[in-house]
Amino acid sequence: EDRISALELKLKEAESVLCSEPEYMSKAEKAELNGLVKVRDSFEEQYDPMTFTEEHLEFKSMHNDALIQLFRYCERERNRLGSEKYI
Repeated sequence: EDRISALELKLKEAESVLCSEPEYMSKAEKAELNGLVKVRDSFEEQYDPMTFTEEHLEFKSMHNDALIQLFRYCERERNRLGSEKYI
């Protein structure tokens, strides 16, 4: 489930209007996500996401948004530090 979540997060980032690279998510990663999602239901879940309260769903959404912002910050810093090598 962690790998699915990681790939779904990456897909969300890749599809965002702020993502400037069209191939941010590789075809192999997209295929992996599709395959994992297809077999997800055959694994026993430890919880039922359909029973989440609205508050919990809102929390999860905010948590995902925070992770995306953290990713963007790290990416900007990596690019900034990498570009300083050439100054």
